[in-house]
Parts: sequence; C-alpha cells; structure tokens
Amino acid sequence: MWYVLLSFLPDWFVTYFVHLIFGAGVIGIVVGTFLSKVPFISQYGNLIKIVSNILFVVGLFLEGGLQTELAWREKVAEMQAKIEIAQQQSKETNAKIEQKVAEKVKNIKDNVNANQQIIEKNRSVINAECKLSDTAWLLYNGATQNAVAGSTSKPAGTSK
Repeated sequence: MWYVLLSFLPDWFVTYFVHLIFGAGVIGIVVGTFLSKVPFISQYGNLIKIVSNILFVVGLFLEGGLQTELAWREKVAEMQAKIEIAQQQSKETNAKIEQKVAEKVKNIKDNVNANQQIIEKNRSVINAECKLSDTAWLLYNGATQNAVAGSTSKPAGTSK
C-alpha cells in the first residue's frame, strides 16, 4: 500500500526524505548523548536520544528498502533492454522467414504452371484412345512431388 502512495512522488524526493530521516537519527543520537551529560537539560537529552534511536532504526530500515527497490528497478531496466533487443531480433528473423516462405510459394507456383503447360502441350497424346501414356504418368508424378516433370520428349508409349 505504501509503495502505491510513494509511486506518485518523484524518486529524488523519496531518496532525500529517507536520507533525511536516517541523518536526523544519527545526528540526534550524537546530540542527545552530549545533552544528557549537561545537568539542567539532561532530561531533554534522554528524550532526544530515545526519539533519535527510533528515527535511526526507522531510517536504517527505509535505507535498506530504498536500496533494494533501486536494485530491482535496475534489474527491470536491464530486462526491458534485453526484451527490446529480442523483439528486434525476432522482427528480423520473421522477415527472413517470410522471405523464404514467399520464395518457396513462388517455386511451387512456378512448378505448377510449368506442369500445366506441359500437360497442355501433350493434351492430344494424353487423350488419345483414353489410355494413359508414360508422359502422363511422368507429368502426374512430377505434379505430386512438386517438381517440374522430367523430359517428355520420349515416344508416347502406353502403360496399363
């Protein structure tokens, strides 16, 4: 709850406030020690020592919490920098992957178009007597393997 309230204050203000509490505790202990030795104000010196000890302990606790908070903020900043670098590398890698995929899709389309042209050129051989020729089988196998069919200039034999 306190962290939420302190998050609205600037960091420099919180840092100086914590240092002020700790410093007041240390100075108060020293002053209280000397004032407790003076006879006519020794009662105030003891009161100053008690309050100063409380301020010292609270200030010491807050100093530790502040240093821990600053260490965590530094780690968060480092991790955010690493995340930004990783995101940039991810974008570059995704661009390379998209380029490779586009090239493969283009190759597939080129192979399909080449197979279609070869089939159109050999349409009369394929449709002759409703028997499949070796050329048709070569074209079919080439199309299923996503490659341009082999040489189709062989004599059109038939297969059963």
